[in-house]
Amino acid sequence: MPNAEWEFQGRAKICYREVPQKIHPTVSKQLANRASWDTRAFSMDLPYYHGRLTKQDCETLLLKEGVDGNFLLRDSESIPGVLCLCVSFKNIVYTYRIFREKHGYYRIQTAEGSPKQVFPSLKELISKFEKPNQGMVVHLLKPIKRTSPSLRWRGLKLELETFVNSNSDYVDVLP
Repeated sequence: MPNAEWEFQGRAKICYREVPQKIHPTVSKQLANRASWDTRAFSMDLPYYHGRLTKQDCETLLLKEGVDGNFLLRDSESIPGVLCLCVSFKNIVYTYRIFREKHGYYRIQTAEGSPKQVFPSLKELISKFEKPNQGMVVHLLKPIKRTSPSLRWRGLKLELETFVNSNSDYVDVLP
Protein backbone atom coordinates (compact mmCIF):
# COMPACT_ATOMS: atom_id res chain seq x y z
CA MET A 1 0.00 0.00 0.00
CA PRO A 2 1.53 3.33 -1.01
CA ASN A 3 2.10 6.15 1.49
CA ALA A 4 1.89 3.82 4.46
CA GLU A 5 4.41 3.10 7.19
CA TRP A 6 3.71 -0.43 8.41
CA GLU A 7 4.83 -2.14 11.59
CA PHE A 8 4.17 -5.68 12.77
CA GLN A 9 2.91 -6.34 16.30
CA GLY A 10 2.35 -10.07 16.73
CA ARG A 11 0.21 -11.16 13.80
CA ALA A 12 -1.30 -7.69 13.37
CA LYS A 13 -0.05 -5.15 10.85
CA ILE A 14 -0.37 -1.56 12.06
CA CYS A 15 0.09 1.81 10.35
CA TYR A 16 0.52 5.39 11.58
CA ARG A 17 -1.35 8.24 9.77
CA GLU A 18 -4.03 11.00 9.98
CA VAL A 19 -6.02 12.69 7.22
CA PRO A 20 -7.43 15.99 6.04
CA GLN A 21 -11.14 16.49 6.66
CA LYS A 22 -13.90 16.08 4.06
CA ILE A 23 -17.47 14.89 4.58
CA HIS A 24 -18.81 11.88 2.65
CA PRO A 25 -21.53 12.96 0.16
CA THR A 26 -24.29 10.92 1.85
CA VAL A 27 -23.49 12.58 5.16
CA SER A 28 -23.77 16.08 3.70
CA LYS A 29 -27.15 15.18 2.21
CA GLN A 30 -28.45 13.73 5.49
CA LEU A 31 -27.16 16.67 7.51
CA ALA A 32 -29.28 18.94 5.36
CA ASN A 33 -32.35 16.74 5.94
CA ARG A 34 -32.13 16.49 9.74
CA ALA A 35 -32.57 19.34 12.16
CA SER A 36 -31.45 17.62 15.35
CA TRP A 37 -29.67 14.45 16.39
CA ASP A 38 -30.26 11.99 19.16
CA THR A 39 -27.27 12.15 21.49
CA ARG A 40 -28.49 9.54 23.97
CA ALA A 41 -26.30 6.62 25.03
CA PHE A 42 -25.09 4.41 22.23
CA SER A 43 -26.11 0.76 22.01
CA MET A 44 -24.56 -1.76 19.67
CA ASP A 45 -26.95 -4.20 18.00
CA LEU A 46 -24.65 -5.51 15.29
CA PRO A 47 -24.04 -9.29 15.48
CA TYR A 48 -20.38 -8.85 14.52
CA TYR A 49 -19.70 -6.38 17.38
CA HIS A 50 -17.73 -8.19 20.09
CA GLY A 51 -17.35 -5.43 22.68
CA ARG A 52 -14.31 -5.74 24.92
CA LEU A 53 -12.57 -8.41 22.88
CA THR A 54 -8.78 -8.38 23.23
CA LYS A 55 -6.53 -7.97 20.22
CA GLN A 56 -5.21 -11.52 20.73
CA ASP A 57 -8.70 -13.06 20.94
CA CYS A 58 -9.69 -11.06 17.88
CA GLU A 59 -6.75 -12.46 15.90
CA THR A 60 -7.67 -15.99 16.97
CA LEU A 61 -11.28 -15.59 15.80
CA LEU A 62 -10.40 -13.97 12.48
CA LEU A 63 -7.53 -16.26 11.54
CA LYS A 64 -9.12 -19.52 12.67
CA GLU A 65 -10.61 -20.32 9.24
CA GLY A 66 -7.68 -18.91 7.23
CA VAL A 67 -10.07 -16.93 4.99
CA ASP A 68 -9.32 -13.45 3.67
CA GLY A 69 -12.03 -10.86 4.41
CA ASN A 70 -13.27 -12.19 7.76
CA PHE A 71 -14.14 -9.16 9.90
CA LEU A 72 -15.53 -7.99 13.23
CA LEU A 73 -15.94 -4.85 15.31
CA ARG A 74 -14.50 -4.53 18.81
CA ASP A 75 -13.76 -1.83 21.35
CA SER A 76 -10.31 -0.27 21.18
CA GLU A 77 -8.06 -1.34 24.03
CA SER A 78 -5.96 1.83 23.82
CA ILE A 79 -8.52 4.63 23.34
CA PRO A 80 -11.83 4.53 25.24
CA GLY A 81 -14.87 5.12 23.05
CA VAL A 82 -13.14 4.18 19.80
CA LEU A 83 -14.09 1.11 17.80
CA CYS A 84 -11.80 -1.15 15.80
CA LEU A 85 -12.82 -2.73 12.52
CA CYS A 86 -10.57 -5.78 12.21
CA VAL A 87 -10.21 -7.74 8.97
CA SER A 88 -8.08 -10.77 8.02
CA PHE A 89 -5.87 -10.85 4.93
CA LYS A 90 -3.06 -13.31 4.15
CA ASN A 91 -2.90 -14.55 7.74
CA ILE A 92 -2.56 -11.01 9.16
CA VAL A 93 -5.23 -9.00 10.99
CA TYR A 94 -5.54 -5.38 9.85
CA THR A 95 -7.18 -2.98 12.29
CA TYR A 96 -8.94 0.24 11.29
CA ARG A 97 -10.03 2.79 13.90
CA ILE A 98 -13.56 4.16 13.87
CA PHE A 99 -14.26 7.38 15.76
CA ARG A 100 -17.65 8.67 16.87
CA GLU A 101 -18.08 12.15 15.47
CA LYS A 102 -20.42 14.94 16.46
CA HIS A 103 -24.10 14.34 15.76
CA GLY A 104 -23.71 10.55 15.99
CA TYR A 105 -21.72 10.03 12.80
CA TYR A 106 -18.81 7.62 12.41
CA ARG A 107 -15.45 8.42 10.86
CA ILE A 108 -13.07 5.71 9.75
CA GLN A 109 -9.43 6.69 9.94
CA THR A 110 -8.01 7.19 6.45
CA ALA A 111 -4.54 7.59 4.96
CA GLU A 112 -2.86 10.96 4.80
CA GLY A 113 -4.04 12.90 1.78
CA SER A 114 -7.25 10.87 1.47
CA PRO A 115 -10.67 12.47 1.95
CA LYS A 116 -12.28 12.09 5.34
CA GLN A 117 -14.89 9.33 5.28
CA VAL A 118 -17.89 9.92 7.55
CA PHE A 119 -21.01 7.74 7.74
CA PRO A 120 -24.38 8.20 9.43
CA SER A 121 -24.32 4.64 10.82
CA LEU A 122 -21.98 1.72 11.34
CA LYS A 123 -24.14 -0.38 9.01
CA GLU A 124 -23.52 2.09 6.18
CA LEU A 125 -19.80 2.16 6.94
CA ILE A 126 -19.62 -1.66 6.82
CA SER A 127 -21.75 -1.74 3.68
CA LYS A 128 -19.31 0.52 1.83
CA PHE A 129 -16.30 -1.62 2.69
CA GLU A 130 -18.05 -4.84 1.68
CA LYS A 131 -17.49 -3.62 -1.88
CA PRO A 132 -14.07 -4.20 -3.51
CA ASN A 133 -11.52 -1.42 -4.06
CA GLN A 134 -12.70 0.95 -1.33
CA GLY A 135 -9.25 1.49 0.22
CA MET A 136 -8.96 -1.43 2.62
CA VAL A 137 -6.42 -4.18 2.22
CA VAL A 138 -9.33 -6.48 1.23
CA HIS A 139 -13.08 -5.94 1.09
CA LEU A 140 -15.17 -7.21 4.00
CA LEU A 141 -16.48 -10.65 3.10
CA LYS A 142 -17.62 -12.61 6.14
CA PRO A 143 -18.70 -11.12 9.46
CA ILE A 144 -17.55 -13.13 12.45
CA LYS A 145 -20.55 -13.06 14.73
CA ARG A 146 -20.31 -13.16 18.50
CA THR A 147 -21.31 -16.50 19.97
CA SER A 148 -23.70 -15.14 22.60
CA PRO A 149 -26.79 -13.20 21.47
CA SER A 150 -26.01 -10.39 23.89
CA LEU A 151 -22.88 -9.16 25.58
CA ARG A 152 -22.47 -9.98 29.29
CA TRP A 153 -22.08 -6.30 30.20
CA ARG A 154 -24.82 -5.19 27.82
CA GLY A 155 -26.87 -3.69 30.64
CA LEU A 156 -24.28 -0.94 30.87
CA LYS A 157 -24.77 1.75 28.28
CA LEU A 158 -21.65 2.49 26.37
CA GLU A 159 -21.27 6.16 25.66
CA LEU A 160 -18.83 6.83 22.89
CA GLU A 161 -16.94 10.05 23.15
CA THR A 162 -16.08 12.31 20.26
CA PHE A 163 -12.40 12.24 19.37
CA VAL A 164 -10.72 14.66 17.04
CA ASN A 165 -7.38 13.84 15.38
CA SER A 166 -5.54 11.58 17.80
CA ASN A 167 -2.21 9.92 17.09
CA SER A 168 -2.83 6.76 15.11
CA ASP A 169 -1.34 3.35 15.54
CA TYR A 170 -3.80 1.52 13.33
CA VAL A 171 -4.27 0.88 9.63
CA ASP A 172 -5.62 3.71 7.49
CA VAL A 173 -8.08 3.37 4.65
CA LEU A 174 -6.40 4.35 1.41
CA PRO A 175 -7.98 6.16 -1.55
